[in-house]
Amino acid sequence: ANWTDITGNLGPASPYWNGTAWEYVASYVIPPAYTTPSHNNDMYRMIVATTSSNLGNVNCQSTDVVSIITLNVINCGIPLKTDLLSFNGRLVNDHSNLFWSTTGETEPLRFDVERSNDGVNYTLAGSVNSNNNYGALVNYYSFIDPQPVTGKAWYRIVMLNKSSRKKQSRTIQLSNGLNEFEIVNTVNPFTDQVLFDVMSPEDGKIDVALISIVGKTIREKSYTVYTGVNGLSIDNTNGLPAGMYILQVKNKDIIISRKLLKK
Repeated sequence: ANWTDITGNLGPASPYWNGTAWEYVASYVIPPAYTTPSHNNDMYRMIVATTSSNLGNVNCQSTDVVSIITLNVINCGIPLKTDLLSFNGRLVNDHSNLFWSTTGETEPLRFDVERSNDGVNYTLAGSVNSNNNYGALVNYYSFIDPQPVTGKAWYRIVMLNKSSRKKQSRTIQLSNGLNEFEIVNTVNPFTDQVLFDVMSPEDGKIDVALISIVGKTIREKSYTVYTGVNGLSIDNTNGLPAGMYILQVKNKDIIISRKLLKK
């Protein structure tokens, strides 16, 4: 019921064409001091108007009461030293075959594979123990979900040690429908790297470019992809100016573009 302004007026904003309509994009980064467990369930909304003076007039301002953001602070303690390098998956006879790799393992770990049928609520699909091969630069793991996929399924990996310290992977989505080449997920906005998932119907190579809003190519890279969902990234983007960018992915004659915001 009671709201407090936490920024000054942002704008005026310029519209961008998203391929089907004009849209306005704005962003705000919550300071770390306001992301502690005591701020769990804090709510955020954006007020818009045609002029700065109209922002203070309840008859001339507007807000989306449906899309109010509720802050969810999860205190996982000190994070693990081990890093998840990759997380991919594909369907084989309607069963999800998941693959992931780690680096920097120094202690016994457990990997909980969590599944969701709606992309929101997750349950434990199974667990895998670590290789305990601490001398290896990279350790590789796999898991086959015994429950078949009907429609779509979302997966994520939760990595835990004996003290229950944890790290969580990105989420990937698998579908037993017609698998076509597509970008199935992007992390948007992005900061120091662009993270995205590509669905490929076959093994092969793709070309990826990060393009400025005025059409200048900022980054280019080729990737080897495998049948299923591939987690990919463009690194070292922290020095790029804030603003809108285009992520362009090319597979043979197919070109797919997504608009991204750099914070």
